[in-house]
Amino acid sequence: MTEWLMTSAVYLTVWCALLILARQPLLKLLGAWGMYALWCLSPLMLLLAALPRVHTDLSIIPQSFSVALSSGRQSLQLIEQASLSPGLCLLASSFLLAGLMTIAHLAERRQLLRGATRVNGLTDQLSVYQCEVSQPILYGMVQPIILLPLDFFQRFDAKSRQLIIQHELAHWHRRDHLANGIATFLLAMFWFNPLCWLGYRQFRIAQEMSCDAHVLDGAPKTTRICYAEAMVAVSATPELRHFATLHYGEKTC
Repeated sequence: MTEWLMTSAVYLTVWCALLILARQPLLKLLGAWGMYALWCLSPLMLLLAALPRVHTDLSIIPQSFSVALSSGRQSLQLIEQASLSPGLCLLASSFLLAGLMTIAHLAERRQLLRGATRVNGLTDQLSVYQCEVSQPILYGMVQPIILLPLDFFQRFDAKSRQLIIQHELAHWHRRDHLANGIATFLLAMFWFNPLCWLGYRQFRIAQEMSCDAHVLDGAPKTTRICYAEAMVAVSATPELRHFATLHYGEKTC
C-alpha cells in the first residue's frame, strides 16, 4: 500500500508539473478543451501506479520534483518510527480528511439554503435559489443547484442573466461537478503533495476556460462581448469559500 501511494504521488507530481510548466504551449496547441481533458486524465496516474510491471526509482526523479515529495517522505519516516503501517496511516488520514470535507460541505449547504429564496423562470433543468453568495455558482455534487446572489437581478440585465445561467448549466451538462468531486478526493488522498494542491487550482482554471469555450461555441460577436462583460462583472466579486465545496465561482474571463 505504501509503495503504491508513493508511486502514485510521484506520477501525479510529474504529471501536474508537466501540465503546469507546459500550460501556455498546450493551450495554443490543444485549446481550452484539450487542456481541461489533460487535467481530467490525472486519476489515470493511480491506475498506472497499480500496474505490476511499473517500478519507479525515486533517484531518477528530478530534484525539483523530489522536493515536492519531501513532506510526504518525512511523514512516512515519522510513522515508521512509531511502528505503524505507513500505508494504513496515510489511507486513514485521507479518509478522515475526505470525511471532514464532506461534513463541511453539507454544513455549508444547509446554512446557505436556510435563508434562501427559490427563483422560478430562469431554467427548468435545475433548482435555482438566491442566498448569501457573492456571485452565481453551481453548487453540489450529488444534487447540484444554482445559487445566485441577492442582487442578481439588479446587477445584471436580461441578456447577461441568460448567459450566466447558460454558463452554470454548461458545467452541469458536462458533469464538471463530478470531475470536481474526483479532484477533491485526490486532494484528500495526496494531501501531503504540494503540487497536487497547485494542480487542483490549475485544473479549476482550465475547467472554467473550457466551459467558456463551450458556451461561446458558434456564438456571434455581440453575444461574445456581452458574455465577456458578464464574466468580468462576476469576477469583480470573488466567491471565497472552503476549497472542499463543489462550486464554480472563479470566472477566468
